[in-house]
Amino acid sequence: MIEQFEAALRLAEVGLATHGASHARAMLESLVTFRLLGHKPEQIDQMRYEQLRGEKKLYEKVLQFPELAGGERKYIELRLADCLALYSTLHEKKVRPTKLIEQFEAAGVAALAAPYTMLCSFAHNDLAALALRHQGEVGMTLRAGDSDDVVFLVMSIVSYVLLDSAAAIGQIALFPDGRFERHHLDIYDAYTALMDLRQQLASTGQQG
Repeated sequence: MIEQFEAALRLAEVGLATHGASHARAMLESLVTFRLLGHKPEQIDQMRYEQLRGEKKLYEKVLQFPELAGGERKYIELRLADCLALYSTLHEKKVRPTKLIEQFEAAGVAALAAPYTMLCSFAHNDLAALALRHQGEVGMTLRAGDSDDVVFLVMSIVSYVLLDSAAAIGQIALFPDGRFERHHLDIYDAYTALMDLRQQLASTGQQG
């Protein structure tokens, strides 16, 4: 998470905050998983199930290719068989796919599902994201500047995730006296300053 935070920050500093959205999205996904692991022992099975489910779909799709033959086809068939054995075991334990909103709700961060969807727009380069990046006033442009709203969206998300995750780590890891509290307070102060600045600019109608 720390590396992704730094990546998002550096991209924002050079006017590429929309690309930092991919890191913000990944950090949100990690936060949801992090929280679920903390109070749902079955979350590990859920993660394994989702991984195996993806592998199963991939192998089944690859085996549909008529070009795949000989040893390569045999290899994929063996991989699929191994995958199905593990997948079936979890399926018998009643492990099932979960929807994204259900995961956010279970993790106690349902309010972040909406901004997560917006971040996905940038990560997938959909039409809205492409228009924001490359649509100028009179035609296409190589790179439109970042809007304040996008910069705030990305940086507020990555800052919040870092703050929340650090708090959880502080409950399970040992640090020299005062060291964790000092660094966690620095993160909190930075996040608070960002939120306060946004509110001040909004109240005065200024741009950040």
